[in-house]
Amino acid sequence: MAKSLVKRPQELIVETKSDAQPLWNPFSAASSFVSFTHSYSEVTSDGSRTHVKSTTTRLADGKLSKESFEGQLPLGAFGEAVGKAQSLFLNHAETLMRPWLSPFSQVRLPGKSKD
Repeated sequence: MAKSLVKRPQELIVETKSDAQPLWNPFSAASSFVSFTHSYSEVTSDGSRTHVKSTTTRLADGKLSKESFEGQLPLGAFGEAVGKAQSLFLNHAETLMRPWLSPFSQVRLPGKSKD
């Protein structure tokens, strides 16, 4: 190895206290670097009753927590939930497809009336 051509004298390290704010905030419980949430819901129906099972796992502020519940609902609740989910899905699909479908709605086929 080549030796350094520059020779520096050793300096004493002096610690000083300052009231200035640090340039960066260290990670703390209030602002954790890693956090996640995972939720799982299962809805089944046997014809007369609807069984609901849900689990939520969460890592926040360095603490892992898990919540879960199970219950039963009347059959009408299942049909209503499925109807709302399908309606929401179709509304989102329509919103996503609107930019591609709008140019085609302006095109008229030859021989067709404008009415």
